[in-house]
Amino acid sequence: PTESLMQANLKKKLLDFATEPYRPTGRFNYHWARGKLGGDPIFAALIKRSVFPDNARILDLGCGRGLLAAWLLGAERLAAQGEWDGSTTPPKGLHFRGIELMAREAACGNQALQPLHGERVQLSGGDMLEADLRDADVIAILDVLHYVPYAEQERMLDRVRAALGTDGL
Repeated sequence: PTESLMQANLKKKLLDFATEPYRPTGRFNYHWARGKLGGDPIFAALIKRSVFPDNARILDLGCGRGLLAAWLLGAERLAAQGEWDGSTTPPKGLHFRGIELMAREAACGNQALQPLHGERVQLSGGDMLEADLRDADVIAILDVLHYVPYAEQERMLDRVRAALGTDGL
């Protein structure tokens, strides 16, 4: 098979792995996860570009239902089962802490992901502008910073830089 066909097959497999845990949380959440993970190119790019190091402690600000965790942990599971045939290997040993303004979305993510991944996923309700940024190797802010007024964006990014120091991402 061609490389693009192999990539399409891998993406489909990963999409299934990443979204299946959302089924018990309801049709809306399951289809939301499939639509977002299947349609937003950032998720595939994060793996393709090997953005996250193994064993990273990731703080996902504005985590929603935990889709970043679902995607990366799904990729790790595929690789562990010998089903990963991508050009880059997904990161392993990741731990996720997420902060989401809409607490019910964070609760949905916990309900979906904790049965499979346990303590590796801890999502909670809260304001990312007031979040405790300590104990993270990586701070992710996907699709939410534009909702924050510009002056507060600058303060948030200054806090992120200070929390991560020179070794963080």
